[in-house]
Amino acid sequence: MMCGAPSATQPATAETQAIADQVKPQLEEQENKKYTTFKAVEFRSQVVAGRNYFIKVQVDDDEFVHIRVFQSLPHENKPLALSSYQTHKARSWQKTVPEGSSWPQITTPLCIGGVWRLVPGRQCKARAVRIAREGRAHRVAG
Repeated sequence: MMCGAPSATQPATAETQAIADQVKPQLEEQENKKYTTFKAVEFRSQVVAGRNYFIKVQVDDDEFVHIRVFQSLPHENKPLALSSYQTHKARSWQKTVPEGSSWPQITTPLCIGGVWRLVPGRQCKARAVRIAREGRAHRVAG
């Protein structure tokens, strides 16, 4: 795996399920909803100043939630954090994300003022587009 680049999509492991289970209460609180089914199906990871986990979680027969979980470096001694999520996703979603690319639906790498940042796709899309139009940023070639 290249540092900073997401790994290839892999089937979920017991460790992935444990990570998903730890942030489930955060998701339920934000969505104001209880999930009776919460099964990690597949994931990608990304080494940053810690590690991002992009996990596809099955919450119903044909409904999935995509969660991004941040695991800080061990010496920081911080709990896992739910960074972002998307609800109402379908099983076939992974086929729309090319291998080796970042997950543009969740984050978009942008260079803003010479500094690379991962900008949350939905929340900051308008701002990212405006910055790109002004010529102050460019998208990472993927």
